[in-house]
Parts: sequence; structure tokens; C-alpha cells
Amino acid sequence: MMGPSVAAPNRLPRAETQIDETVNVSAERIESNPQPVGARSVQLVLERRFPPGSGEAEAVAVAAPPSGRKALTYAAAVRRSLKIAAGLALVVAFGWAPLRAMFATTSVEAIINARIDTIRSPLEGVVQFGVGDSATWTVAAVPPKLVVANPYADRNRLDELRRQQNALDSQTQTVERESQVTQIVIDALNLQVEKFRESRLKL
Repeated sequence: MMGPSVAAPNRLPRAETQIDETVNVSAERIESNPQPVGARSVQLVLERRFPPGSGEAEAVAVAAPPSGRKALTYAAAVRRSLKIAAGLALVVAFGWAPLRAMFATTSVEAIINARIDTIRSPLEGVVQFGVGDSATWTVAAVPPKLVVANPYADRNRLDELRRQQNALDSQTQTVERESQVTQIVIDALNLQVEKFRESRLKL
């Protein structure tokens, strides 16, 4: 936005008027002065009235723009630059997300928008014939013919389940033994009750 223009003062006509008046005064003085007038005397009079460089100074003063106009022009340029910078910042702020989505790598074949779960299972490995200790197998459970061995499989969960199974088996055996002992005690108590009843009947 440009500031209000300041009209430069027109000094050239005033300078020409001063020149005409000075020339007329000099002419009157020359006419009233009975001394002889020559080119040298006229030149001296003109040099006294108009020292060298006065016309150039006035021309420079007229041509040079005022300082206030310079300040207004500079302020307008600064405001314009600030507005342009603010506009660019808004464009970058609101256009970065669509631009990033536009340049993002997408797949045309499929779109996955679900949670990804990693499932670890010994599906990969080396197929081998049934090896190992066959004494652990029974008639009901025939040993396998082929075994898929994967040394890189995660077997921590399987080992934990096996430990839990072994602990439960041990607890089951302990409970069975306690049950047998308890049954023996119950049988002994029943026998004592029968003997006591028979002795009471005899009396």
C-alpha cells in the first residue's frame, strides 16, 4: 500500500524569475552608470549574482525525492513483504498434510487397516524322518513318520506348557496316593465299626 504522494515544489520558474529580475536590475544599473560597459563587466556582475553551482544545487534539490516519501515507500515495502511471508506460511501449514498424503507410498493391490498380530509357529523348518527316543511312545500313540524341525522357532511357551503339564501330573499322582491312603483308613474304620456293632449285639 503506497503512502500519499507529496508534490515536489516547483522551483524552476522561481529561479527563472530571479534571473530575469537580476538581469533587469543589472541592465538598469548599467544604463544609470555612465561607466563603459563591456563583456567582462557583464560577466563579473553575473558571477556575483549567480555563483557557480547554484543552478545545479536547485536542480538536484528539485530532482531529489523528499525523505518522507522514501520512508513511506520503505514502510509499504516492509508491510508487503510481511504479508507475503504470512501468506506463504499459511499455505505451507494447511497444504503440508495433503501434500504428504499425496506423495506417500501406497499400494494399489490391497489396503490393510487392521491391527497386525505376529503369530509364531514352527511351520518352517527341515522335514526329517521320525527320529528320537521311541520308548516314550505307546501303542495308542504311534510315533510320527516325519518331523518338522525348526531350530529358530520360539519354543518358550511350549516349554512352559510342558512344565505345567508335568507339575499337574505330579500333583495328580500325589492326590491319587493320598486318596488310596484315605480309602484304606476309611476301610479300617468301617471294619472297626462292624466289629463294635457285632460285640454289642452279643451282649
